[in-house]
Amino acid sequence: MKKPVIVIYDASALIDLVNGGLLGAWARIGIHTCVTDFGLFELKRNHQSTAVEVLVAAGCLEVVTISADNSASIMAEIQELANRHGISPADASSYRLALHRKGLLVTGDKRLRSVALKDKVEVRGILWVLDTLTSHEHISAKEAVDALNAIISSGAWLPTDECEQRRRKWSE
Repeated sequence: MKKPVIVIYDASALIDLVNGGLLGAWARIGIHTCVTDFGLFELKRNHQSTAVEVLVAAGCLEVVTISADNSASIMAEIQELANRHGISPADASSYRLALHRKGLLVTGDKRLRSVALKDKVEVRGILWVLDTLTSHEHISAKEAVDALNAIISSGAWLPTDECEQRRRKWSE
């Protein structure tokens, strides 16, 4: 797979990164990564923004400011996307950013994934992140299993068969 130019995280995927203890490993991989300010606000509501803000301060995560953008048309577009697709404004902002930057969208949200795929946006989830981190040797196989277990224990829904497949692969 060719390395994406830019990766856009939605709040659910960043929450999984925090819960799995993977933020530092992801930052070391060197892929340009973004989150919208709407997504960051979602993290603040879930009390998980402190770790992410360290990455922002270190320049490892770009926060794309949408709410302060003085363009009423952009805000209206995000609200229209949210209403039309039944997704949150935060998810709509991530979707819009992926469309406009032609980026890879990392999300754990099923509805957002479906909407993005219809518009031919490349979409991945936390399992792709774990695969990428292990294949580039930024985490060990044991660390990947531990992170996966922590993410699932924190309440993330992930496909059981794919999780078991990876656990077997990483335990070899």
